[in-house]
Amino acid sequence: MFVIIWILACSSMVSSVNSVGELRQIMHQGDSSAKIELRTLADHKHLYALGAVEGLKGEILIEDSNVLVSSEGPNGIELSTDWDVAATLLVYAQVDKWRSVSIPDTVRRKTDLEEFIAQQARKTNAQEGPFVFRLTGEATVDWHVINWTEGQEHSHQSHIESGLSGRLENESLAVLGFYSTMHKAIWTHHSSNVHMHFK
Repeated sequence: MFVIIWILACSSMVSSVNSVGELRQIMHQGDSSAKIELRTLADHKHLYALGAVEGLKGEILIEDSNVLVSSEGPNGIELSTDWDVAATLLVYAQVDKWRSVSIPDTVRRKTDLEEFIAQQARKTNAQEGPFVFRLTGEATVDWHVINWTEGQEHSHQSHIESGLSGRLENESLAVLGFYSTMHKAIWTHHSSNVHMHFK
């Protein structure tokens, strides 16, 4: 269960949320080609981003302008801090100030968390989004790092099964997420208003 959520309090704290690539292009057209070179964002201060490596060969997380790329290697997960990576999907914003909010004990599942974030968005007049949020605390999480095999048929299930996956029990985590009610099949899945990566 997470204990703290950081969420933007007003639009003046965050630049606009930008994105390149679309989940529906990946899922329905099989297009996982490069859409942006991370290097082009390397000079952005207080940059927060998440996405997928071109070819769906890994996951991208950028926190306060520090990049972390996770991919599958011969011995398991490999981590890189190299900016010389291209993304097929990336959502990003610059945030220089955060507001802290405690998460109540009633938030136990991802659906509870999404509703809590929506409640906070209503309080800050950011009801539809998009906006970026951060979480820290202890949680149990099912994780996945994609490693796509060219030629597979794109489906939600085949994406889940492609790459490495596992479960962490009661681990201390830092999570970066983006929320929007307007970006389903663009950078959130069709059944959710959030997209999150963790370390």
